[in-house]
Amino acid sequence: MTVVHQRLRPHVFRLPVEKIRAGYKTDVYFNRSKYILEADRHHARVTMQVFQRAPLVTVVGTDQTLAILHAGSGYYRDPQRAAQLFEQFLGLERQAYRLWLHKADVTWQQYAEVGKRLFEVSQALDRLWMSCFLDLEVSTLHDGEAAQANETVMLIEGDYHTVAHLETLYLGALTDGTKVATNTREVVEAANGKPIMMFGARHQGHELQASSGYAAFIGGAKGVSTDEQGEWWGSEGLGTIPHALIAAYDGDTVLATVKFAQYIDHSVSVTSLVDFDNDCVGTSLAVARALGGQLWGVRLDTSDALVARRPRLRPRAHRRQWRVRRRQDPPVRGHRRAGRCLRRRLGALRGPGRQVRLHGRRRARQRPRGGQEGPALPPERAPRARRPSGPGARPERVRARPDRPPHDLAARRAAVARAQGPLPLPHLRVRTGGAEGAR
Repeated sequence: MTVVHQRLRPHVFRLPVEKIRAGYKTDVYFNRSKYILEADRHHARVTMQVFQRAPLVTVVGTDQTLAILHAGSGYYRDPQRAAQLFEQFLGLERQAYRLWLHKADVTWQQYAEVGKRLFEVSQALDRLWMSCFLDLEVSTLHDGEAAQANETVMLIEGDYHTVAHLETLYLGALTDGTKVATNTREVVEAANGKPIMMFGARHQGHELQASSGYAAFIGGAKGVSTDEQGEWWGSEGLGTIPHALIAAYDGDTVLATVKFAQYIDHSVSVTSLVDFDNDCVGTSLAVARALGGQLWGVRLDTSDALVARRPRLRPRAHRRQWRVRRRQDPPVRGHRRAGRCLRRRLGALRGPGRQVRLHGRRRARQRPRGGQEGPALPPERAPRARRPSGPGARPERVRARPDRPPHDLAARRAAVARAQGPLPLPHLRVRTGGAEGAR
């Protein structure tokens, strides 16, 4: 995680200033609040507190929020005239985009005429604008700092009608940047020192690439997949080989990797995608034999709906691998929680002269009755029978307590009821099959 103490300048974000000031990107109820306050000439000085509710996050978006406040805090001296000019601005902007898409068939005079009018309308809007940024008092964290639940991230103090239309924008910048940075930080921590690259461009709109790439860098990512993702922090896009290139070479991963190494700049590390044939081990070995020292690494990107083929293992080695995986699996939470709940409920039954046993893997310690001194010692267990060796051999079942007949649960409940009277608790029911445990 990186804490950036040097603020990004407002021009880095390329904000749509005219649309921000007009409330074009703002929730309409904020625009209406701003209109009411200005029409009523009501100046309410407020302090706006920005916070979040997650336990621990990496804050990103403070620099972009300051840029939004710098460009958009204020009001138009003539709102009606400004609304008319903004409608003209939107129409000219759309016309300029249409011409730009067909530059080969458009002359400079045609585009210059639209561009000139667009500039003049934008300039007229700017002359009507009354900036109030210097009247604000802002206290904020830096990008990359950690924040706990309900901890203040930013304080904005000023006349509310000058910033009412900006809340949608700066909360969106903080939310999106903090989410990406926090998720990236958690992945980096789980990787435990291995470098992480962020390939999330395909999961967001292209307008968010620069901000998301910057947030991933703050969260600890070593690289991103597009050049625009690295624009704010001076990086370039990184990548391996896509499935599409392998498919273009008729599914030949080795050939596609060889062509990558042949035509791409040698300063780029050759990392092959080895799951196209769903045989990651075999494909990795084939690519390694073909490229030798040119191969930097391999990448596995198998779909969740597929299971890669496994190499043949000797039976003993396969059992050993299964045992290791079983040891790494987390314990079932439901059983442990149910056991604690059972002990809490049976704790009410324990008392002087009472004996409580848990029938299962563990038993409660026996308590003395009457004039007995010290705990009663359990009877000795019979030795366990050794498992016979050899193919198909099965050991005989040996009872751990040969002197004690198999217990009948109903009979034992009846005996406890006769000896101790009615239980103070209702019928005990323990659930061990769910994550919620016992209820």
